[in-house]
Amino acid sequence: MSIHAHASAVVSRRAFLAGAALLSLAGCSAERFAEQHVGEKGAAFAAADGCILNGYSWNELADISQQIAGAPDDEAARMIASEAGLLSDDGLIDVSQQKYLELSDGTPSAVRLIGMRSDILAGGGISGLTFQFSYALAERGVTEDSLLDGGWADCSLRTWLNGAALELLPDDLASVLRAVEKQTVCELGKKPRKTTDVLWLLSESELAGSEYLLAHYADAEGMQGEGSPYQLFSQASASQPLADAAFKRMDGPTGSWICWWERTLAADGSTYVYRSYGGSHSEDIAYSPNFALGVAPGFCL
Repeated sequence: MSIHAHASAVVSRRAFLAGAALLSLAGCSAERFAEQHVGEKGAAFAAADGCILNGYSWNELADISQQIAGAPDDEAARMIASEAGLLSDDGLIDVSQQKYLELSDGTPSAVRLIGMRSDILAGGGISGLTFQFSYALAERGVTEDSLLDGGWADCSLRTWLNGAALELLPDDLASVLRAVEKQTVCELGKKPRKTTDVLWLLSESELAGSEYLLAHYADAEGMQGEGSPYQLFSQASASQPLADAAFKRMDGPTGSWICWWERTLAADGSTYVYRSYGGSHSEDIAYSPNFALGVAPGFCL
């Protein structure tokens, strides 16, 4: 199928879904939409007003992801994403769009698109769409104790994310997840290690690029080996309101802002870097690696 046929298929599906959403949700806020789809608890914490992303099933988003991955170039990929309603009018990832879901334990949650054609799939190829939880999946430590042996590759949180945590996800989401290859410095001064992950913590370089790394690490170049910034975070750097929306994470049961873990080791090797409540800056002090902070993993379709 040609790229234009792909785009037309997306537009047709989007038009149908958007029309259905307008008929059933005319005049509705995202709070009412969330109440209908994830229950009253979810309605209390819904924030975005747009519902285009919510209009797609996970199978449909997986199909769009495959179309974007198969596009001949980034411009064609952006066209598909734009016509699917995933980009704002200025061609940026629409930070106002979230997809609401309910975890198997009844906790309301939500995810946001953070990147396109950004991750390498396990076994080869690229993923078209990368998402991150905007409502934390849980609050846990990265480790069971204060030891960092093995870093991200060997930590207990990685084991949980790629095992028991998957059982928290709705079946229709879990069935379309794609494993990807991630690079992480697991011992300061050493080369990054490659892991295969279905759910993973984001790294500092995937969030903010080199600024924080250059200010804190003697081997900043090595730490940059943990990945390039996802588009959502790159475009947010010029706008504080946009940055707040892009970087802040919420606790589903309470609706409060939370600190959340990254998979990047702190510069002194004593803990992991985490994002502050405000989200706009990183910290690497105060919390030991086994302290329970927000877990807001990324995933690909």
